[in-house]
Amino acid sequence: MAFGVADDVVDRLDRELAPLRDRHPGLNWTPPATWHVTLAFLGEVDGERIDEVEAAVSGAVAAAGQGVGSIELTLAEPGRFGDRVAWLGVEDRPRGAVARLGAAIQDDIAARPGLPVDRKAIRPHVTLARARGRRGRLPPELGEDLPRLDASWTVPVATIFRSHLGAGPLEHEPLVTVPLAG
Repeated sequence: MAFGVADDVVDRLDRELAPLRDRHPGLNWTPPATWHVTLAFLGEVDGERIDEVEAAVSGAVAAAGQGVGSIELTLAEPGRFGDRVAWLGVEDRPRGAVARLGAAIQDDIAARPGLPVDRKAIRPHVTLARARGRRGRLPPELGEDLPRLDASWTVPVATIFRSHLGAGPLEHEPLVTVPLAG
């Protein structure tokens, strides 16, 4: 469950990252088409229960008071999760809306038997790169090299994605969108 990144922001960020990809070919760079801001992560969900997930997200949107129609997102400072993941932070308006909505979605899904959800605080970000292999580490200078863009976009919907993992590149298939309007 996530917010997408606007196409114009994806294009700008992709151009800014091109030289870094060349300088750091040993990293797993996240494909631009998969960039998103996570609201909740579900484990494996049977396709027959997608309607139930959609209902949970719709209920969470209403419960979180997000019936305002949209949330504005802005790229912020870069950061890292340890030595393994590099990202760009995302600020939201109204402030804290992404975290509140993510918590409400997690609560609603957790209340439904058999739907697996990873319950943790949401820290809005766009993942850019990961270290390769179990022992791989991000280069120390990567944080200083990551771009700082003045880029904003508005999200009127949350999207439920199915992630396809495997030997090829990671893919996120959009399944359902849930409007943020009341």
